[in-house]
Amino acid sequence: MMYCCSGNTAVCSLLFGEPVASSSKSTEYVSESITYPQSPDKPDTSTCEKPSDSENSEFSEQPPKEKKKYTQKFRNVWLEEFPSLQCVKQEPICKICDKKLPCNYNHIDRHFKSKSHKLKSNILKTTVQIRQFVDPKKAHVKNSVKAAELKLTVFLHEHNLPFLLMNHLPKLIASTCPDSSIAKQLEIGRTKATNLTKNQLVEEALTELKEHLNINKLYSLIIDETTDISTKKSMAVIIRFHDNVSIKDRFLGLIEVENGTAKCLFETVSKLLKDNNITIENMTGLGADNCSVMMGNKVGVQTKFREINPTIIVMGCICHSLHLCASAAAVKLPKSVEEFLRNIINHF
Repeated sequence: MMYCCSGNTAVCSLLFGEPVASSSKSTEYVSESITYPQSPDKPDTSTCEKPSDSENSEFSEQPPKEKKKYTQKFRNVWLEEFPSLQCVKQEPICKICDKKLPCNYNHIDRHFKSKSHKLKSNILKTTVQIRQFVDPKKAHVKNSVKAAELKLTVFLHEHNLPFLLMNHLPKLIASTCPDSSIAKQLEIGRTKATNLTKNQLVEEALTELKEHLNINKLYSLIIDETTDISTKKSMAVIIRFHDNVSIKDRFLGLIEVENGTAKCLFETVSKLLKDNNITIENMTGLGADNCSVMMGNKVGVQTKFREINPTIIVMGCICHSLHLCASAAAVKLPKSVEEFLRNIINHF
């Protein structure tokens, strides 16, 4: 800027810091450059210095600040809500799936509602646990229940009762004995009693029978052919033996036969004896009805047995023989006597 200095030198020196020669006769103009501060909106680029490369590297190397993450701690309340959850070193683990879970309620709840967890849980419920075999009290009760069910099934056979009774008898026992843990755990019906008879009692009875026949090898057979309501022919076989105490009769089997011929009946009985390791040579007697198929002297069943063991004593059915004798005697009596007897029966 241009300043007019016509005053004394003292004023000029105060203003500009330099002495200026003055003259009364002449007017001199002095040009001086003065720097004033710029406004903050428009910085003075002429006086600003650029940052060096070292300063730029210092700013670039500083990483951004990370947000602080909140870690949830394990809460014991979760153990009450999820029984199969356990805490190991403050980390939740599912005992059923054997899986480590995030320590978060929503993740744990989502896992226990998943299909895979429910499937494994259902499998675990039906799996027999090892402690059931180790615990002597539970094992004793379980064995007692099995023994009670077998005794009830044998009770039906002993008193010739129907299997249908087993649908109601266990419930009656449980209601009569409410303080018995064995009675409460009885789970047997008609189907189970039938299976116990076929798969357990029959095998046990045959094993006991074989043991007696190994000691006392002599035996007798009582056989009879029958036809059921479905027109299927079957052969019932009963064996009689002595067990050093008394004579006993035991049911040996009920076998379905193709037809009622003497050959078919003989082969059926022979196969049954062979399957149970019973020889025909040890047979001492044979009992059957008096039909020609059984007692025929040429092709009857008793004839085929005597071909193998000639010492067999054959005896026809006494009841059948008595019926034949009574029928033959009634023919000789007057018809009025028979009608009189029938009228007496019909009257009462």
